[in-house]
Amino acid sequence: MEPVHFDRIARQFAGRLSRRQVLTTGGAGLAAGVLAAGIRSASAQDATPDAAAEGTSAPAMLFVQTYQSGTITPTEGVDGRYTLTLEQGHGQTIYFSDRPDRIVGADTTPRFLEGMPFPSDNPPNAALVVETAPGETDVAVVELFNPLYDPVTQGVTYEVEVLANWQAELGMEFTEAPTDLAALAPSFGSTQLFIDDCPNSDISCVSDEGGERGKTWGVISANAEMCWNYSLCQPCEPYGHTYPDYCAGYKYWLQKCNAAFDKCGGYWFCLPKWDWFQPECCSPTGGC
Repeated sequence: MEPVHFDRIARQFAGRLSRRQVLTTGGAGLAAGVLAAGIRSASAQDATPDAAAEGTSAPAMLFVQTYQSGTITPTEGVDGRYTLTLEQGHGQTIYFSDRPDRIVGADTTPRFLEGMPFPSDNPPNAALVVETAPGETDVAVVELFNPLYDPVTQGVTYEVEVLANWQAELGMEFTEAPTDLAALAPSFGSTQLFIDDCPNSDISCVSDEGGERGKTWGVISANAEMCWNYSLCQPCEPYGHTYPDYCAGYKYWLQKCNAAFDKCGGYWFCLPKWDWFQPECCSPTGGC
């Protein structure tokens, strides 16, 4: 893959209000169009504003997995869903952001799959680029469900569905249209999977101890923007204060919860919690 293609894809992913909407509103279209031989018309900013200077949140990330081969078959008993088996991977998931940050890194694929949520009601979107013959590629714009990592082959099995209404929502034309999963070759060679960033999430405040342990007292931040940090999705706010000590950002929300709900009715802690992950940064015995 040419470096300029990665740069163009990352640039389109940057600066979005809702990270889970990135591919829906254009990122997947850019990835698919570039890799399928170009886009006739698409808007892409020449440079990404400095997030810190403008007081905005962290840069959006794009995740890339590469495999040597793969297969896709209809999932039995589920209309419109397919089982995508990707084999002979590198065991690594690459992530990067647009300029000026140009953050580049890698996580092991098992850690990425554990840290990135795959909820059925808000799954990650992805551009699936497959080599069907030497010099020929197909592209599909999909949603990803139920990942399963194979440590032997360093491959991953996903359940996938076509991203609904992608053509109307992308608002751009391709020299080659993305392929429907039903028309995708059942087996293929070299494969790249471009996965979008963390989904937004409500941050709630819950009791940590006592008879009401786990009780939710309220939402401290609705639809909060989440960022990839320390191998998992965490609140972007406060950007610049959560890496590498992710507990520092957690304590920031801990203080907000305790102030807003008076320590959840006087219990030891009023802990922040988002939909899919709650780090163990604080405990009644260990403190924060």
